Amino acid sequence: MLIAAISVLHVLVSHYAVGGGFFLAVETGHAYRTGNQDYLGYIRQHA
Repeated sequence: MLIAAISVLHVLVSHYAVGGGFFLAVETGHAYRTGNQDYLGYIRQHA
């Protein structure tokens, strides 16, 4: 049961890390393309 709990936690964290990094890259590109400086500032602060 301990191994199952650790593996579930590991998968959740790893998916968040990969998906969050991909989302951050996509949103940064979108902010640069549209010239949205407010959103770009928010992304920089968040990262």
